[in-house]
Amino acid sequence: MGSNLLLSLFSFGALLIVATLPMMPNAGIDVSNATLGTIDSSLGDGMQLNHPTAKTFNRQHFSFVNALVGVFYTDTIKIPRDTIGIEEVVVKREVLTPEEQFERNKKEYRIIYLHGDNSKIVEGFSIFPPAIVLNINKIYNHFSASGKRARRFQQVLEDDFMQDKVRESWHPLTQKLTRLEGQELEDFRRYYQPEFAWWVRTEEYERLDYVFKKLKTYRDSSVYIREYLLLPPKASGLGIPSSVNTSFRR
Repeated sequence: MGSNLLLSLFSFGALLIVATLPMMPNAGIDVSNATLGTIDSSLGDGMQLNHPTAKTFNRQHFSFVNALVGVFYTDTIKIPRDTIGIEEVVVKREVLTPEEQFERNKKEYRIIYLHGDNSKIVEGFSIFPPAIVLNINKIYNHFSASGKRARRFQQVLEDDFMQDKVRESWHPLTQKLTRLEGQELEDFRRYYQPEFAWWVRTEEYERLDYVFKKLKTYRDSSVYIREYLLLPPKASGLGIPSSVNTSFRR
């Protein structure tokens, strides 16, 4: 009997709400030509009235219904949400050696190497009868503007390879010996990076001596070096910025 009484009181409260709705058309519930109606709902559900005249209803009647439901029903029903699990994805950056990167560049820009190839223009000759066999394509590559541009681009790729080859040992050595950090370490590496031809033929003690000597010079000229490195890099003849040439005159 007690449960029947609670349900009756709750139904009475719902009827009170519905009875007031006909005075507010377009309140979200179709009550046209009716004085009473029913609302299908579950415990924990809410109601949103968007009609401009529904402010009074929100403040007064809805607070009453919320209180009424809160008195007789202390539990709420939570609707579980489905989630989709995604497997962990690990992205690993491929680290190439200078030689591997250079070979990849040559394959990627093979058309550049084809247009710039002017090697072995003379393919053969004979003494009797006197004759010389020339490769017409190689002659064209040698004298044409496109061939000259292609060879300049090849030089850029080769310069990048030589700088990468120096950095392969230059960066770890400066990290270990200089005790510089951040921008100072970057400036020191860029300004004093040695020439490829000299670096690859030096012994370890020569490299150590070079680092310590340049470190002493850097401490006396760090401000000047920072300003110098802020200058815009020179542009190459290809119409694109050239790779940063870090072997500056000292």
